[in-house]
Amino acid sequence: MIRNPVKLALASIAISMPLPICAEPADLDPIAATAEIGQVSQLQYDSSTGALLGVAGSKLISIDLTAGTTARVAQLGGEIVALALDQEAGVAGTLTADNSTISLISVGDGTTVGQIDSAVESPGAMTVDGSTGQFVGASSSIPELTLVPVDGTSVRKVQLPGPASQLVANSRGWLFATAADRRAVYVVDTERGTSLGQFPVSGCEGPRSPIIDDVERRLYVACSNGLLVAIDSDTGVVLGRIPIPKNAVDMALAGTSGRIINIIVATRDGLWLASGRITAQNATRLTESLDGVSALARGPDDSVFVVHDQTISRLRR
Repeated sequence: MIRNPVKLALASIAISMPLPICAEPADLDPIAATAEIGQVSQLQYDSSTGALLGVAGSKLISIDLTAGTTARVAQLGGEIVALALDQEAGVAGTLTADNSTISLISVGDGTTVGQIDSAVESPGAMTVDGSTGQFVGASSSIPELTLVPVDGTSVRKVQLPGPASQLVANSRGWLFATAADRRAVYVVDTERGTSLGQFPVSGCEGPRSPIIDDVERRLYVACSNGLLVAIDSDTGVVLGRIPIPKNAVDMALAGTSGRIINIIVATRDGLWLASGRITAQNATRLTESLDGVSALARGPDDSVFVVHDQTISRLRR
């Protein structure tokens, strides 16, 4: 039975280990150059087409993994600050900064299937809740979420204890939003459209880049002060704190093997691997140096793609 996080006390099993300085070498296979399309700030793997979907300014682009070519899917009316992809429906959701618009775009032909103007004030983040088929947008300054079905026919608002920075949803109808103004993760029941409270995360400054492991029911959050926190996603119990570099820009789940978890952590100048039983035991450097890292995306067969230095590459370990 899933328990209400509001009624649960916080417990913590701390893992305190030094940050390794030795490198675990990894190879990067270049897929595509991005100099002509501009800085790619976000990336998603589209399983329906076998291509990558990315954001470059106001453009939604597609990257062919075989040919290494890029193509524009859609041009929006302002800078795209958030991207989410409904794999089953073949629809991408975007949030634009200039007009706070949620646009729903068919990945197949680039047509707009839904648009809601002035939907999210100070737009900051977006995700897809696969269990309910809703796009969820978050404001960086207003304590609320905006829920929109894939056809864009309605809008629901859910009030939060505070503004959210980034979002992730599990497969059972719960959404997790890292708090923009406190050491916490907000929890929302997306089917009912109600807030379930928050998971306190003591010692975690600037929580961001949440990822979910639905198999082991673990939520992982990066902290700007150099921690990766593992949380029981049912109860909010903190299971471990793993030292990582400060100010991580993104994280991606690189798969599980038995009860071993592998998480790729991206910083502006390189990639790190946090690996271990369930909560991850340590973090080791994968690349000696890597310039301009801006985004990660999990691909097929636990592969991970990385945007760096005007290039999109596949990480090979």
